[in-house]
Amino acid sequence: MRRSFSGFTSAATAALFAVFMLSACVEGPEGPAGPQGETGATGATGAAGADGADANSTCVDCHDADTRIKSRQIQWEASTHATGGNFERVSSRGDNVCATCHTHEGFIERMDTGDWTTVEEVTNPTPPNCRTCHAIHDTYTEADLDVQFTTAFDLQIDGTTVDFGDGTLCANCHQPRTPGPPVVVGGGDVTITSAYWGVHHGPQGGILAGAGGYEFTGLTYPTAPHIHGAVATNPDGCVTCHMANPYGDQAGGHTMFMAYQYHGSDEPNLAGCATAGCHANTADWETLGYLGFDYKNFQTAVLADLAALKTKLLAVGIVTADDHAVPGTWTEVQAGALLNYLMVLEDRSNGVHNPSVSGYVSVLLKNTIAALP
Repeated sequence: MRRSFSGFTSAATAALFAVFMLSACVEGPEGPAGPQGETGATGATGAAGADGADANSTCVDCHDADTRIKSRQIQWEASTHATGGNFERVSSRGDNVCATCHTHEGFIERMDTGDWTTVEEVTNPTPPNCRTCHAIHDTYTEADLDVQFTTAFDLQIDGTTVDFGDGTLCANCHQPRTPGPPVVVGGGDVTITSAYWGVHHGPQGGILAGAGGYEFTGLTYPTAPHIHGAVATNPDGCVTCHMANPYGDQAGGHTMFMAYQYHGSDEPNLAGCATAGCHANTADWETLGYLGFDYKNFQTAVLADLAALKTKLLAVGIVTADDHAVPGTWTEVQAGALLNYLMVLEDRSNGVHNPSVSGYVSVLLKNTIAALP
C-alpha cells in the first residue's frame, strides 16, 4: 500500500512542477540582465576595421573592357620566353644556377639577393612571365604594369655598368657570363675543361654596351657604348626595337620577335627602327642594299669576319665545326680569340646590336683576326 501511494505522490508532484514551469515560461516577466563577464587574457575586442576599397575603383584600372592585357598575354604565349626558356630542365636537374634566369622564381630570388645561385631547388618552376617583369597585384593600380628591375648594374664578366632604361631588365639575364676559368689580359694560359666553355647563350647586353669581349693589348677599341640610336636617342635599349608595335602574335610587343612570316618569307618588323629616331625614312633602305636587317650590308660583313675568325680557330684546334670549345690548355691569345668568336656568334644579331664599321663588333672581330697567326 505504501509503495502504491508513494508512486502516486511522485507522479502528481512531477505533473504539478511541469505545469508550474510552463506557466512561468509563458507568463513570467523577463529577469534583469546579468553582469558583464570579465575580459579575456587577450584584452578587449578591437574596434571594427574600416570598409575595404571599392573594387570598381581599383581592379578596373587594368581589368576593364579593353583588350590591352589580353593582347599582351596572347603575344607572350607565342614568345620564346613562354615556349623555349628551358625552365623545365631546372626542376629535373636540380640546377640552382640555371634557375636564376631560366625560371621566374629563380630570377626574382636573384634580384632580391644578388646571388647567381638559388638557396633551394626550384621544384615547381614557371618560365619568365608577367610577374617577372611587372609587380602584378602589388598596388592594384596601373602602377603594377610598370617595368621593375630597371636600376643600372655591372656586367658579370667585366664590371661595365649598363643602363638601358626599361631594357636594363632584359640585360640582367641577357649578358655574357664569366667563363670558367676566365681569360684575363696578362693572365697567361687557360685550361678549358668543358666543351661549353664561353659566355653562354645570351650575351646581348654586353654587345649592346660595347663591352665584355677580350681586348688584346696594344689594340684600340671604341669607347662609346652602342653606336646605334636605340641607346643614343631612346634610352630603353632592347625594348625600343623588340617591343615596338606588334604584328599580331608574330613580332613586336610581348613576342619580342623582330621578324614574322609573310607569304612564306621572313618580313622584318621595322616599327621600332622607324620611330626610335634612327631610320625615320625606311624607304631608303632598299637603295642602300637592304636585305632583312642587312643595312648597308653590315651583317654580310660581320658574317664574313666571323667565318674568317672561325677558319683560324679551326686551324688552331680550339673550336669544333659545330662551335664548341675543345678542352685543353691554350694560350691567352687563343682563348681570348675563342671567347670573342663565341660572344659575337651567340649574340645572334650578326652585328645589329652594335652596328657601324667603327663599332664594337666590327673592331672586336677585326682585332681578333689580326691577333691570331
